[in-house]
Amino acid sequence: MRLLLVSPYFPPQRGAASVRVWSFAHQAVQAGIHTTVLTTTKHPDQIESWTDTLDADIHEIDFAVPKPLKRLRSAQKIDAPAKAPSSSQSFLSKSIANIRTRTGIYSSVRMPDLTGYWVNPATQWANRSAAKTNSTANSTTNSTDPYWDVVLSSGGPYTAHLVAMNLKKSGIAKSWVADFRDLWTANHAFKGLFPFTRQERRLENQVLTHADALTTVSDPLAQWLSAHSVAPVKVIYNGFGEPWRPTTSTPNLDPTSPIKLAYTGQLYAKYQDPKPILSAIATLHAQGIDITLTIAGASSACWTKYAEQAGVLDALNLLGEVSHDQALNIQRNAHALLAFEWKDPHAGVLTNKLFEYISAGPPILLTGHQGPMTHILNRTRRGINLGHTPQQAQQTLQKLLNGKQSFPLPNPDEITKLSRSEQSKNMIRLCQNLVS
Repeated sequence: MRLLLVSPYFPPQRGAASVRVWSFAHQAVQAGIHTTVLTTTKHPDQIESWTDTLDADIHEIDFAVPKPLKRLRSAQKIDAPAKAPSSSQSFLSKSIANIRTRTGIYSSVRMPDLTGYWVNPATQWANRSAAKTNSTANSTTNSTDPYWDVVLSSGGPYTAHLVAMNLKKSGIAKSWVADFRDLWTANHAFKGLFPFTRQERRLENQVLTHADALTTVSDPLAQWLSAHSVAPVKVIYNGFGEPWRPTTSTPNLDPTSPIKLAYTGQLYAKYQDPKPILSAIATLHAQGIDITLTIAGASSACWTKYAEQAGVLDALNLLGEVSHDQALNIQRNAHALLAFEWKDPHAGVLTNKLFEYISAGPPILLTGHQGPMTHILNRTRRGINLGHTPQQAQQTLQKLLNGKQSFPLPNPDEITKLSRSEQSKNMIRLCQNLVS
């Protein structure tokens, strides 16, 4: 079996998207599959330390972009995830940041994206590779046979799917699995920019029509894909990479000692609400209970704003952005970890942070209307939902502190299923079933 993975994201580029695709490739190699990875050439600012090796053919394809966009990338990093503008930015920089944050353009989410200029060079490389191999193959090989048994594209950006669709249509790939880490036109956070949205709907419809199987990261997203395609849809969670170490003891939330809570990662203030937990902390502070909240991530301004409103700014330990290893260390040393459901529980958002939390050890305190994150916590018994109002959060947290409510004992079987390796095995089995 020959497998081609197509993704602009791949190590040593940073991010959960890269790790997801690398894990697919790793499991394919472990299964004895001839594996090729087609990705982009990485810029120096995209590269982070990466020591794992992979016995696969990895091809980074360079691509040229117009000079104005090249200068804009250098100044604004417009191929990185969109962030809210800072107060120190110029008017032009703030305007660009606001447009990207609202629409998702040039952020590996919505059209246009810089990797749009990568689609043709990547497709051409695949065509040349297949033609070269067929021309040197023995006489028993039909030159019109597909070169790759399965092409697996993982997006966003959406451009990964466009490359794979080209290969499926041309017959170079026999079967195609389209992996949606996020939805495209129905994206939960980025609504796109007119008139590109018209072209996006047309292209998305072609992707959903030609793919032989679809995968995504949560049940609500799978439901949307099932309603818009006849192809089978399977959920492949992001999963956790660090081994889970079972513990028989429940963390001691002793109100007579300082209690350490932690949150690592980005806070999407428009879609996640930290106010209930901050209000609960304020109420408990008034009762003389010492609670500190360590925040690691690029959302210090949002946290400062909400903490000032709740009157608990002195309880926050704002660290800013830290390395992945530092974030894991913060998680392991906390008494409990905070997470927030997306405000729309039907959006299907399951952040990679939740799976990190599951393997970290401390219990997870979740707030918001019950959605897919609550469902995962109920399955694994790794934490509880405090509720979606300040009163509910304060009452549940008070019960935990008074010993009137305890955290459930973790479910090892369900936790093991959510490891990144097990989820990647599910993906590779899906590819193998398409071939057989």
